[in-house]
Amino acid sequence: MMLERMVEIGKKLQESCPDNDCVIYRNLYRIHTEIEEDRKNCKCESSKRALRLEQLRIERKLNDMYFHNYAVREYKKEVLKV
Repeated sequence: MMLERMVEIGKKLQESCPDNDCVIYRNLYRIHTEIEEDRKNCKCESSKRALRLEQLRIERKLNDMYFHNYAVREYKKEVLKV
């Protein structure tokens, strides 16, 4: 459920992103989605695992920003009405 909310804000930031720390969140979200595509196309299991570990690392950063970054919290209030 939490990942869905992090994805929702990531998608909104793709559409319009203020010039503040939200840019960092948006960029991390982009990297996360690129890694997901790479994992789908990867045939090597060890590479898939390595990509998943990196994806989890990014998810932790997104989670931290989602809850603790002032700019992201304010953006959520404005755009997502959270």
